[in-house]
Parts: sequence; structure tokens; C-alpha cells
Amino acid sequence: MRVERISTPRINNYKSSGNYKYNQAMQFDSVSFGKKDDETKKPSFREKVLAFFNKSEPLSPEEERSEEIQDVISSLKKQTGFLRKDAKYYHSYLDLLYKTGRADNFNMLLMGETKRVLFGEISPQSNLPKTVTVVDMKEGMQIDKTFSAPNGFNSPFVVKYNFDENTEIELNILGIMPLSIVEKDTDTKEKRMLMPTKNGFYFVTSIYDEDNDSEEKILEINYDPTDWSNSFYMSRNDEGEEEVYRYNPKSKMWSV
Repeated sequence: MRVERISTPRINNYKSSGNYKYNQAMQFDSVSFGKKDDETKKPSFREKVLAFFNKSEPLSPEEERSEEIQDVISSLKKQTGFLRKDAKYYHSYLDLLYKTGRADNFNMLLMGETKRVLFGEISPQSNLPKTVTVVDMKEGMQIDKTFSAPNGFNSPFVVKYNFDENTEIELNILGIMPLSIVEKDTDTKEKRMLMPTKNGFYFVTSIYDEDNDSEEKILEINYDPTDWSNSFYMSRNDEGEEEVYRYNPKSKMWSV
């Protein structure tokens, strides 16, 4: 088991040269772990009802936009739930590696036919290795995943791995609680971060520049259904200007 990559809203024809063009339309695809980018969007409840009664009433542009935003938020809510499960899994995984390694003074462990577990320097605070690296020897020495835990389970620990040759994943966990998941696409220079909050989540997609370490937000969401005044959905229009949408409980729509 592992956390799959975040299939977030993509930008059509974005080039990795760093010259991002705002006239490229954003596609609001499914935003759940492990989903394919070309997955078709599920019809909304309203659309299902209209189809049932064989009505052809079209959605207004404002309604369509609100539906798109709600689809993205619904998918991110599911991801937040998956992330909480994955945090518990990786806590148990690291705990098992610690217990197994301690039995042999944290020497290299064999895991299956091709994987090896390497333990780093021992922390004087926790008496546990600060790093644990799982290596796959199937096709040379390739790192499968790395755990960084400076003080064991007494402080946040980080899990890193590559989803594919262009996608880097980093999970930040405290105990069994997820703090955040960060995904960097080294090809498109997109960085996506999802952080669970008390009642919802915070999500942001940025374009990063490795030369000067700057980032530009192209999508930002703060979702808290217990406080709509603190909830917002920011995206950029065709001219590159920020558009901030807020939820209206009376109309049940997201609007500027």
C-alpha cells in the first residue's frame, strides 16, 4: 500500500520552459488518488435528476462553474480521508521496521527477494535511526522510499518516494496524523500540496522556479464547511488575474 499521486486540475499545453501562459484553459478533472487524468467527470445530482425527468434545461455559466468547483472540492475531501488512512499505515510500517531492526542492532534487513532496508545514524534522543531507507535491488540499487525521523515518533516524520520518473511525493506525518502531502512534477514544474485541517482541508497548486526558488499560485482552496466566511476557492482566469469564489449557503453555489 502507498499513497498514489494526486490527479489535480491540469493545465493544457503547459510547457516546462517556465514561461507559463495564462490563456491556457484549466481542466477540472477528478482529484482523487490513483485516478487517471482522462477520467470522465461524474454527473452532478442536479444533472442526474434532470436526465431522469428527460428535461433539457441547460445550466447557466455560473451554475456550470459552481458545479466544477464542487467536483474538485468533493474529490479533495475524499483524498483527505485517504490521506488519514495512509498516515496510520506508514506509522505502522515504520514502527515494524524499527522493531525488526532493533532485534539485529539495526543492521541491514532483507525484505522479500529484492528489497533491502538500510538504517541511518542513531538519534541520542530516541535511540532509533534518524533515517530508514528501503532499497529495491531488482534493477540495480534503486531507492523505493525513505523515512526521515530525527526523533523517532516523538516528532514529525517524513516519507519520500518517486511515483514515476517525473513525480516526487513527500508525506509529512505526526504520530498517526497526516500533516500534509506534497507532489512535485519535475517536468511541468507544478507543485501540489494538500493539508488536512480540523474541519476540512487546504490545497494549493503552484508553478515553481528552481532557479530562484519562487512559486506562483495558480489554484488555492481553503475549505471549512463550519465557517464559510473562511472558505474560498482561488483560480486564475485567461488573463492571469485571480478570481476568488466563495460559497453562498442560501443559493448553494460558489460565485465570485
